Amino acid sequence: MSQFNHENVLRYIYSGEGEYVKDNGKTKTVNFLVLEIAEGGEIFDFVATTGAFSEREARYYFKQILNGIDHCHLMGIAHRDLKPENLLLDKGYNIKIADFGFAGPVNGKVGNGYSTTKLGTLNYMAPEIILG
Repeated sequence: MSQFNHENVLRYIYSGEGEYVKDNGKTKTVNFLVLEIAEGGEIFDFVATTGAFSEREARYYFKQILNGIDHCHLMGIAHRDLKPENLLLDKGYNIKIADFGFAGPVNGKVGNGYSTTKLGTLNYMAPEIILG
């Protein structure tokens, strides 16, 4: 996973399997990921608190988002759920792309560059995806 590291993508640290005790006393085996901490929180909350970005600030963050997404695409991964809630900030207020739960191959499952599944958050989907 180290070749996937990029300054604008939330860093993977470790994954494993463990057990936890449910409320009924039974144990359940779960898989887990340990990821970098994004101390600045979501960019969604940052904008809600501070207000709209100046053009200069917007360019600064947009460039970081593009750099992170470009790296993902070069690694063969399409995020497929980019939204302000999945753009985190580190302690230096730099973008960290997070939540690759809907990610898939950039060339699609059959290699033609298209994805046929409707994934993501409805309020952020393009109309042509919603309408089919």
